[in-house]
Amino acid sequence: MRGTLYLYAYGSLIVLTILCVLFERGDFLDGIPLIFPLIAGIGGAILGFLASAEASRLGWLKTGYRRVLWIIGMTIFGFFAAGIVTDSIALRVALAGSGARAEPVLFDVVGRDRSRRRSYSSTAHYSLLTQQPGGLATVRVKATKALYDKVGPKPAAGEYCIKLPVKTGRWGLRAVWVPNTADARLGPSDLSPCGGTAAF
Repeated sequence: MRGTLYLYAYGSLIVLTILCVLFERGDFLDGIPLIFPLIAGIGGAILGFLASAEASRLGWLKTGYRRVLWIIGMTIFGFFAAGIVTDSIALRVALAGSGARAEPVLFDVVGRDRSRRRSYSSTAHYSLLTQQPGGLATVRVKATKALYDKVGPKPAAGEYCIKLPVKTGRWGLRAVWVPNTADARLGPSDLSPCGGTAAF
């Protein structure tokens, strides 16, 4: 019975991670103390190991080296998945009920990225890499192909900027809000003059 609970808990962790990756709009600019995602990651790794051991006992995993790879993979995934979910939970704790208002902040476009979810897929996903001037955190923003092409492969500092809403919540933690999978991607009309007054 306990082994089955490990499998259910691991499955729930997978679902939560997918939801966070696809639909989370917020991202910390300053980051939360490393100890929290680290502890959560260790817990997720232990859960992944226990779930893989139960799956192996039930005969769900192939024998030999493939079984070992599955156990290692589930353990590693548990570590990172728990960190992702913890970050999303921390975001809500920091902002829920805090009365934080979104303030538009200019971010420099410092790069771009294109990826495909599968190697055989013909659909590309475009993103811009942005940074707040003087900041260290890189914020990935989903973009249309038109915007991706406009900024070019190596945008110069201060050449292109985008206004993104930033909230400051509890403990001074700042979060930036970007489009998720369900939202419209940013296009060329969303570019703002660099160094200008940020306003919606």
